[in-house]
Amino acid sequence: MEKHHTPRSIRLIYFITNFFFWFTSIISVIVLCFLGYIAFGGSLSGEISFDIFGTDHTYENFNEVPASIKAGLFLASLTVLSSVLIIFFYFKRFMKLVYEGRYFDLKTIKNLKVISYLLAAVFFIKIIIGVVISVMFGPEIFDATQGAGSTMAFTFDATSFDRPGVLIIALIFWVLSHIFMEGAKLKEANELTI
Repeated sequence: MEKHHTPRSIRLIYFITNFFFWFTSIISVIVLCFLGYIAFGGSLSGEISFDIFGTDHTYENFNEVPASIKAGLFLASLTVLSSVLIIFFYFKRFMKLVYEGRYFDLKTIKNLKVISYLLAAVFFIKIIIGVVISVMFGPEIFDATQGAGSTMAFTFDATSFDRPGVLIIALIFWVLSHIFMEGAKLKEANELTI
C-alpha cells in the first residue's frame, strides 16, 4: 500500500486549525472565568446604565446590577463560547482526517454534516435571541460607561441578527458533505471494479 503524502497547504491549514482551536479554548476559559467572577460576586467599577422598557437604570458598580441580568449575560456568553468551541472541535477533527488522507471516509463526511448543522443552529438561535431581546428590552438594552469618559456600549438590535453569512457557510459545508458522499460512492465503485 502506498504511503499518503499530505500537501503543504493541507499541513498549513491543519496547523492553523489546531492553533486556533487551542487558542480559542484558552481565551474562552479566561473569558468565562472573568465573567463568572463578575456575575457571581466580583466587582467592575464604573457607571453602568441599562435602558429597560424605557426606564433608565444606572449603577455605580456591576455588583449592583440585578442577578437576573448578570446571569443572563453569563449564560449568553457561555452559549456563544461553547458553540464556537464545538464548531472548532469538529472542524479540527475534519482537518485531522483530511491531513491523514481520509478524504472520502464516512467520519470525514459526518464531521462536515455536523459542522453544517451546528452553523445552521447558531444562525437560527442568533435570530431567536435577537427577537427575544428586542421584544423584551427594546432595540438597545444597555450602555456601559467606564470611568473618565471612555464608553463601552453594548447594543442588541433585531436587524443585526438577520445577516445570512453563517447560514451560507452552513449550506456550503452541507453541500460539501454531499459532494464528499458522492466521491465516497465513486471510490467504493472503483475499488469493486478493480
